[in-house]
Amino acid sequence: MEKSTLTRPVHSSWQKLGWLDCLVWRSGWASAGQAPPRRSLTIPPGGSSPGWSITNDDAFVSSSIRDEVRSQDDDKACEMHYLSATISFLALISSALAATTTTTTMSVPPGSHPHGDAPQDLTEALIELLVGPKNTGIRAQVHQNALTRGNTPSAGLAGKVHLLGPPPPGSPQPLWMVDRLLEPQTMVHFLQSALHGVLPGGSKSSLPLVHPEVVQLLSTPPSQWAPAPYNTKPQPYMFDIMTRIGSHEDNTRLQVVSKDLHFQKSRAWEGIVPMSDRHWAEQELDHPSNFPQACQHITALIDVFLYLNLDHVKHALRTTYNLIHDHLGEFEKALEAKYAAETAAAATTAPAPPDSATAATTTTTETKPTTTSTSTGDDDDDDDAYVEPPRGPAKLTEHWAEYMTVHFAHMETRAHAWATAHLDTLKQGVLSRLQAHQQPGPPDAQPNGPYDELQWLLTNMWQDLVENQAYVDCAMFIPLDGYHGMKPGLSATGRPTNQTVADAMDRERRGGGAEPDDSAGATLPGQQGLSRPMYVDPDIQVRMTQYHLKRRELQMLHMMNHTMANLLAGIPSRPDRPLNDPADILLNAQGQDVAQRQTRVLLRGGDDRVAAAAAATAAGQKKTMGKESWVLEGETMHSQIEVVLYRTYHGHDDDDWNKFVEKFEADNEDWGKELVGTDKLRAKMKLTWRNVVGELDLEGVEAVKKHFNDNISEDVHGIDFVLFADEASIESYLNPVTTTTTATTANASGTASGATQPKLLPGDVGGFILAVDVQFDPSAPPHEHSDESPEYAGEVRLRGSLLWDNVMPASILQSESIEDLWPMARVHPRKMYTGPVVKAQLAAWGAKGLGGRYSPTLGMHEKFKLNAIKGRGAGGRAAAFTRRSNCMARRRALVH
Repeated sequence: MEKSTLTRPVHSSWQKLGWLDCLVWRSGWASAGQAPPRRSLTIPPGGSSPGWSITNDDAFVSSSIRDEVRSQDDDKACEMHYLSATISFLALISSALAATTTTTTMSVPPGSHPHGDAPQDLTEALIELLVGPKNTGIRAQVHQNALTRGNTPSAGLAGKVHLLGPPPPGSPQPLWMVDRLLEPQTMVHFLQSALHGVLPGGSKSSLPLVHPEVVQLLSTPPSQWAPAPYNTKPQPYMFDIMTRIGSHEDNTRLQVVSKDLHFQKSRAWEGIVPMSDRHWAEQELDHPSNFPQACQHITALIDVFLYLNLDHVKHALRTTYNLIHDHLGEFEKALEAKYAAETAAAATTAPAPPDSATAATTTTTETKPTTTSTSTGDDDDDDDAYVEPPRGPAKLTEHWAEYMTVHFAHMETRAHAWATAHLDTLKQGVLSRLQAHQQPGPPDAQPNGPYDELQWLLTNMWQDLVENQAYVDCAMFIPLDGYHGMKPGLSATGRPTNQTVADAMDRERRGGGAEPDDSAGATLPGQQGLSRPMYVDPDIQVRMTQYHLKRRELQMLHMMNHTMANLLAGIPSRPDRPLNDPADILLNAQGQDVAQRQTRVLLRGGDDRVAAAAAATAAGQKKTMGKESWVLEGETMHSQIEVVLYRTYHGHDDDDWNKFVEKFEADNEDWGKELVGTDKLRAKMKLTWRNVVGELDLEGVEAVKKHFNDNISEDVHGIDFVLFADEASIESYLNPVTTTTTATTANASGTASGATQPKLLPGDVGGFILAVDVQFDPSAPPHEHSDESPEYAGEVRLRGSLLWDNVMPASILQSESIEDLWPMARVHPRKMYTGPVVKAQLAAWGAKGLGGRYSPTLGMHEKFKLNAIKGRGAGGRAAAFTRRSNCMARRRALVH
């Protein structure tokens, strides 16, 4: 492999330590001359140094979040073995501090460092003395190599958020669309929660239930029910709320983003994971050959939270929430006035109280509250009954704050648990290969012996995984500072958001003990307070800096403890082993992993769901990440969740047809094992088979759609598609295409072109079924959001196994339609939807992207004017809310 050699003078202070060679060898340096002080490190293009195991920790904030992108390659320095077996721990630290203080920190005033910011901790100072400042020489090259691999979010959000500019050269071309930050269906789910007291994830509300009349009045003009002065308002309060979410009347907070980012965001918003375990396995994403694709699926989810942490996005989301909070407060006042007026009127017209004799013979009749059976979604609460609360004022603002706090917490923990679980699996695979790997011959006897190709590959993979895990730990928070009604100083998951609250919580945990020593463990300016409790700073850059300082501290302690244990046990010193010794590389990676896990717990707190998932996985049991919202919603339905499948092709005999039915149903049987509540939900999932010939005698797609809309749609509330078993679908199960088969590439004239044939990856093939949009009208002119699903013709081929745990979740929650899946199917070689699409897939398929091109002239106002809310004003959004609300009510068999 071609290598590029860079040299860097080693400061003379290090030569005085006597362990320079140990440090240099463990840093991956090879001699470039006769002797020190000049050393060099060779790194292959696209690679990184196995001796360092970089995590790219200083640039977790992408260029889209902060103007300055700092190299994240500094964690390679965490691989440096600060202790030599021949030098004591105290001598090492004192010498290192002396050199650092003299040459780096104390002599350079803040802000005047020749290469930017001065070192913020001991590790950075050591790295600068050895290899130079950030973004220069070898560190810049290693960072660029990681960017070239494209397996982490380091490249930023350019090309995904329109305001941040076009995608980098060579990146997929985005398909632009409008994002309403607070998803419209959230209001339906919020009011369901207020009515029934069940919060996202299945937890119970601490507030009194809301009477159904309140929801009715929210969608009714106050002029029809409110007393003065509130009866002058002509529009319902729900109209105002839906206007704030996104409309032509108020489009200032809408965002223009890429389709792939919006697709992931809309699912993450509802706590729907990007891919089920079965889907992940179908695409063989744990296999080393598919490592880039696996990382990119995780990165796509990370991008959602990086997007939500952009300053202007945080402000827009917070403002939307607060405006809705204010409208609900206005509604509460009108509601209180209504009930106060009714109470006063009742008191005025009330009959005189009976005398004592009459009262003694009067029988009091008590009206019992209306009860209906309803399930909360908890496994042990199936017998709970819905008790209609009394009429009266409602605390909707408190419900709103409580609901959105739990909603954000559910969103964060679901995403973090999913990403961490898959990163842990990928990490274990890399560690196992590092442990099992044996070089063809013994490790080179020279301390700077060469690494073989597999060691380069595995350490690059490890670098990407550790970096992605750090992004997951730091970025997957939605800051709640400034949200009306929410507890100040706490995140959605209850973590402190400033040092004062963190210290107070720590004192309470320790039983009111003394303040922690703020200077304990501090060695350099900027490192003070590392021993204090961590907190989730609302600023993602501050949050990431704190994370890495703490992780470096813990990793250094881990290495020191290991070295001291070896000294006490009389184990030979590490310099006796060459740099390319597989055992050393494995040990370094394991130490880095331990420190990262410890830091995650300190920052995010103990997550019972993640811990339970890890324990269950270790025991070989079914793992769980908690209950998904769509599972909870499905459990509360009193009717079955029915999908209607029409047989539209009769060229196969009955035997072949029966084989197809058997294979299709088997393909849709084994799903949701990693989820809670799917055993009950699976019993509600139903496929209904209809035959268009003989049974129905229907001709053409439009006739079938009309039959469904006229006769069946009311029985399958909210399901806006049917399935067609056409010839291609049946053949896909009877004679499936193999992975090695490639599709034919055609040019504009329809003839075969000389372009490279698309490559079908695992999961790209197998049985599929045709989904037909029953609301699509082929004769209607293009609508305002047609550009978000170019060439959509009312149907999408679905990978059959994705029906229940990929397509249906969004359909049940009414957050996604069949049309929303088309852009991903459009770029597939077989025009088939196989789930979210990432760069590795686009490259294999020969696709340039989901479509569109960046245009600096595409102003946000212009885009909003054309496509602000998918063709609806606030009135349309309010009407859509009413339809969703009615649909949900029918599902729950409630009468408002």
